[in-house]
Amino acid sequence: MRIRVEGPSTLKSPLVFIHGAGAAATVWLDLFRHFERTRRVVAIDLPAHGQSDLWHAVDDASRIAHYRDAVGVACAHLELERAILVGHSMGGLIALAAAAAWPDKVAGVVAFGAAAATKPDAALLAALTAQPTHQAEILAELGWSPSTPRDTVARWMRTVTSAAPEIVLADLRAVAAYDLTAVLPSVSPRTRCVLVSGEDDLLCPPAQVAATVALLPGCEHVRVAEAGHHVHLEQPARAIGAIEV
Repeated sequence: MRIRVEGPSTLKSPLVFIHGAGAAATVWLDLFRHFERTRRVVAIDLPAHGQSDLWHAVDDASRIAHYRDAVGVACAHLELERAILVGHSMGGLIALAAAAAWPDKVAGVVAFGAAAATKPDAALLAALTAQPTHQAEILAELGWSPSTPRDTVARWMRTVTSAAPEIVLADLRAVAAYDLTAVLPSVSPRTRCVLVSGEDDLLCPPAQVAATVALLPGCEHVRVAEAGHHVHLEQPARAIGAIEV
């Protein structure tokens, strides 16, 4: 598993960045560079993504749990006592699952475009299956706000869908099958939770995020105008503000 680690050890909790379905740690590049000046930052290529090896069968139904455990392995290897997990989409689900599993190890969760029960549309999955070489373009139609500059979309479109087509599909199917609602009560009330949604997000609409926020006492919901599913790329200053503590 490829893990990038930078920045000084300080009194601030380290940040562990977890990418979304079909992506890699490179999606966090700008935020990583911002925070590495003042605190320890970690960015993980989940198994079968980026430069990390495949750990489990592509059709394994327990992908989200396996990814959660991979994050735990990375944090244990780095001897991180309490970390803030920053996740996007599927990465946000993983972060919340980790907070429920290890409440003493997770100081906070900041999740972008993530909800407890996200159900990718069946028609979308069918289109991605039928046109595997055009997955980036298909997802781009739904993933970005109309207000987002086209050069921003062009810069990141391939990066956010960089995994092999079968991995992208396996990730999205795993998200569709996963429901975090039952384990949310295990998240400690001492764990700072911030869920961030883009007002123009069609893949995980703000209403879905709000329903998850309601299940987490003390959780903050930040809604960002002129942003879609990729708030951390479309509105990085707002993303930094949500993370900064």
